[in-house]
Amino acid sequence: MRIGERHGARMSNISLFADYYEFTMLRAYFELKLAERATFSLFVRKLPRVRNFLLACGLSDLLEDIEDWRFGEEEIGYLRSLEEFPESFLEWLRGFRFGGDIFAMREGTPFFEEEPILEVTAPIAEAQLLETLILNRIGSQTIFASKAARIVAAARGCSVSDFGARRAQGLEAAIKGARAFYIAGVASTSDVAAGSAYGLPLDGTMAHSFVEASASEREAFEGFTKIFPEATLLVDTYDTIAGVKNAIAIAKAQGGKARFRAIRLDSGDLGELASAARKLLDEAGLSDVAIVASGGLDEIAIDRLRAAGAPIDGFGVGSDMAASADAPTLDIAYKLTEYAGSPRMKLSPGKRSLPGRKQVFRQFEGGVAVRDVITLRDDAVPGQPLLHPVMLNGRRVESERFALGDIRDYARQAIAALPEDRRGLSTPASPYPVEISASLARLEEETSARLNAAVRSAAAGEAIAASASAKPAKESRLVEFRRSDAVVVVDVQRDFCRGGALAIAGADDIVPTINRLIDEATAAGATVVASRDWHPADHASFQTRGGPWPKHCVAGSEGARFHERLRLPANALLLSKGENLEKDQYSAFDGTGLTDLLRSRGTRRIVVCGLALDVCVRSTALDAARAGFEVVVLPEASRPLIPSGGEQAIAEMLHAGVRVGRDEAGDSRSTASG
Repeated sequence: MRIGERHGARMSNISLFADYYEFTMLRAYFELKLAERATFSLFVRKLPRVRNFLLACGLSDLLEDIEDWRFGEEEIGYLRSLEEFPESFLEWLRGFRFGGDIFAMREGTPFFEEEPILEVTAPIAEAQLLETLILNRIGSQTIFASKAARIVAAARGCSVSDFGARRAQGLEAAIKGARAFYIAGVASTSDVAAGSAYGLPLDGTMAHSFVEASASEREAFEGFTKIFPEATLLVDTYDTIAGVKNAIAIAKAQGGKARFRAIRLDSGDLGELASAARKLLDEAGLSDVAIVASGGLDEIAIDRLRAAGAPIDGFGVGSDMAASADAPTLDIAYKLTEYAGSPRMKLSPGKRSLPGRKQVFRQFEGGVAVRDVITLRDDAVPGQPLLHPVMLNGRRVESERFALGDIRDYARQAIAALPEDRRGLSTPASPYPVEISASLARLEEETSARLNAAVRSAAAGEAIAASASAKPAKESRLVEFRRSDAVVVVDVQRDFCRGGALAIAGADDIVPTINRLIDEATAAGATVVASRDWHPADHASFQTRGGPWPKHCVAGSEGARFHERLRLPANALLLSKGENLEKDQYSAFDGTGLTDLLRSRGTRRIVVCGLALDVCVRSTALDAARAGFEVVVLPEASRPLIPSGGEQAIAEMLHAGVRVGRDEAGDSRSTASG
């Protein structure tokens, strides 16, 4: 379990395999007595562009490392030499052991973006310190296995052998890579160390140097096959066709029976040479001699050879698989999702982290996976749960230990259960459906609102402190809110903003204005309502089903989230619409019960803002007016999908008695454009 040398001394285990900040945080946790249980979740934010799924791998090695985690005298001595850690902390580290729980996907499970691959629950210091190790172990082997799965798919039943050790990025990458390749379906490896470590089948031929060192190619073949009767002969050292003829010649010299099992082609036009070689071998009665191809192959080249019908029986793949050349990294993250029983998440733009302890259910139709649902851990949802307890109280769960061959079989079956378009090399037209359960979506929104409120409260405290020495200039109000008012924020979601599936020009620019409206309403005790489109993945309004809109705001997706800068108060009323599979719902009043809810609160006037002015804002304002509310729409807090549509919507709303524009100067019929 050694990880390298330091000034001539070798580390006794991997306990120092952690980023420096893990240790500085560990000291801070220790001295500040932060010791409550925490949950961290491991997930991939986005699949690489050239991956239709990822294959979970590396769990067994990770759990062995965690079981062996210790701080010996060498490790303690090195940390002491940094002069950053007091003796009380170092003494605490001497007794450090992981005693938490780990839930994880079985190795060989295909998974998709944002799905938790693994979750760790333990006292926060224990869970934190494992971060670097977990990211490395699971991340690297998942990269290798996912690449190999594509190569195996391209080979279409032909055997694939790992020839990549010499070009892998380090010794451990070669050995761990061979293990991951085998799980993904690769038949054998050329790396003897990997064979020894994991019991993998070994495969190998000969190098060109053996042929070059011999008096002739034929003599090289004769000598080698006497020692290794089941050898694979490398026939392209000088001239490939001549090499094939030399192999045939030694078979004829032995009575027409080959003392070799295959020939290998390592250069040139492999398809053309394989066809020529096959013809020569068959004519010589050597139809049982296989043809193996190698030399700069990747899944695209292999797929073309197989599609062209090249008579190749096996492939040796080296550099491209060993380095996962087309996708050598993953956007993989290990994030805190719960502490002291309270859900936690990041608010950083583009870095979503789902709060709480979670589960993933895979749902099937006719034996084929059709969708995954990410849920809270204790939710009861139809489907196959993918996360299993693999370590409890720091000890491996014996029923979750699997032999390497069993993991390989499971991976084969799990990949075969994916839709056909996910198993191929081409990118499908739409992503595999990954949904967020209603309970998890609700927890995410509640947690986001709570954290945003805390951020605003802190900012308000700073502003009050600053105002003690400087009186700010008075800013005119957008609306003179009363307690009997409500502000309805319509669909300010990521898919309607810059970079979204149905982006509206200028949508991002209105968020500060809407935040001002929310702040003014909250200060007056008015009600704040936020609506959101929350569509099923195959909603009738989508173009894929003949509707007018591109696919957008799918329930639980990144695009359905509120804009990252939108500041909703913790007590905001959140309404989902568009959930009916066969019907669109533009208005926040359509089927949501909002009318009765606002009446029960004594609401008389409604201020409407959001997206889009000519679609959902228009429908919401008109429905509110029909329900008997006084309605105000602020164009500066909205944007139209189509500029001319905005002008038409304003005219229609004015005709229905909706007040358009600010009312602070008494001009309630302003049509200021936005």
